[in-house]
Amino acid sequence: MRRCPRLLIRPQQACACYVFAHGAGAGMTHSSMETIAAGLGERGIATLRYQFAYMEKGSKRPDAPAVAHAARPRRRWRKPGGAVPRCR
Repeated sequence: MRRCPRLLIRPQQACACYVFAHGAGAGMTHSSMETIAAGLGERGIATLRYQFAYMEKGSKRPDAPAVAHAARPRRRWRKPGGAVPRCR
């Protein structure tokens, strides 16, 4: 399975990372997703947005569940040294 396209916004002192994918009909760069990611970033929360394969192919039909689940990011996000700062 090919790696899915993704966008990471990681503030310098991020205390958490919110991972989210787009809804049907709107890609990861949709204005509402941009607004959410920017707002969370201002509050010290990193965001990772990713694109499903069907959107990359230009299809309007969502992928089968097995394909969609295989596309999700799998890496764990940790600050170097393993510690994640506390959110206020």
